Amino acid sequence: MKLKKQEKHWHHYSQVSDILCLISATTSIASVTLFSLVDILKHHITLDIPWGIITAFGVLALTISCPLTHLAGKFRYKTYRLWQPFEGGTRFILLQSFGWTIYSLSVVLSLLCLVNGVHRIKSYGTITVLGLIQLVAFLLLQWSLGCFQESKEELKSDLTQKRKAELPRGEVLVSIFLSFGTVLLLCVADLIRTHKSAQLLVILACLTLCLSVLLTHWKMGKGISPSYRLWQPFAGGLRFVVLQAFGWTQFSIVMMFGLIGLHNRVATISANGCLVAVGALGFSSQLILLLSLVTFDENQATGTRSSKKTMLPDEKFRGVLCARNWTGEMILSAILAASAFLLALIIDVLRQENWFPAAPLFSVAIMTMYLSAPITHCLAGPQLHSNYELWQPFEGGTVFSLQ
Repeated sequence: MKLKKQEKHWHHYSQVSDILCLISATTSIASVTLFSLVDILKHHITLDIPWGIITAFGVLALTISCPLTHLAGKFRYKTYRLWQPFEGGTRFILLQSFGWTIYSLSVVLSLLCLVNGVHRIKSYGTITVLGLIQLVAFLLLQWSLGCFQESKEELKSDLTQKRKAELPRGEVLVSIFLSFGTVLLLCVADLIRTHKSAQLLVILACLTLCLSVLLTHWKMGKGISPSYRLWQPFAGGLRFVVLQAFGWTQFSIVMMFGLIGLHNRVATISANGCLVAVGALGFSSQLILLLSLVTFDENQATGTRSSKKTMLPDEKFRGVLCARNWTGEMILSAILAASAFLLALIIDVLRQENWFPAAPLFSVAIMTMYLSAPITHCLAGPQLHSNYELWQPFEGGTVFSLQ
């Protein structure tokens, strides 16, 4: 009798989960619709319509859609928790990682758009793209709920023990202080970006962030384990690899924006809060890299693996990088990617010259870049592996899925 009551009670929770998913889908579609209406109508209607208020409702719908999806998982699974880092299975972890990253990007860009005013955006489709980015995040998080695997108690205790790696507190505080200093420097630079000293502040912020990351990866990384290496592709366990991938990706984006800002002068940045968002992204990258050190697994840092779903050993990874093992399709793809980069570099240098055909060459560079990855996926993949398929979500091992 008691078991039947529990089943009935849990069935009620499942219905709540379905309702939350429906509300989340509605808000996600509403945000895309509102952004599209603002994007289309503000260029054709001359009436005094409060586009900022309409955009604010779109941002609100965008902000609550993904958290509602996450909350639905709490009512769908008994062991689902709102805070459960690296639990729920490989597919769930990867989908959640990409989903929340894309969601955070859409929220930050939407807030920047709202703060600077919709009327300042002159190009078609920009606001609509923000809604579509959020829609992709919603779909990934919704997909992840179906991939959730309820973990066992012994697995939970094992994961908890692995997180107890000790880091030197002094060096951690110094690293966090340096990365937080990056945020402060970029905040000040954003406030006085029309002043000459803003350029120097951006340079100092980039150097400070580089020093912080160097301290984390080189000094503290070597200190936590003798098997930790500066170059260890896809070694150290799934959680370590995922965190390192996202941390270094965010760090690279910050450095790219920093170099672009320095090259084109900080004073040319018209959007308020842009440098603040870049600083927050740099601080986030540093925290992720620090967290990855706690999850480093010595057992998966060295040696070969017998299972296809575990990390790829360094020896095999170096074999893949060796040009002698490449097929003709892989070489063609690499040539196309390098050609697209060189064309973009030439266009960026000579685009101000009157005689230089920048627009046609830019179209060629875009097409060359678009062809590179499909050639590798559609031609080289099936040639290397007989069971390779063009659509194979989360198949082929953890490393392959992450790439």
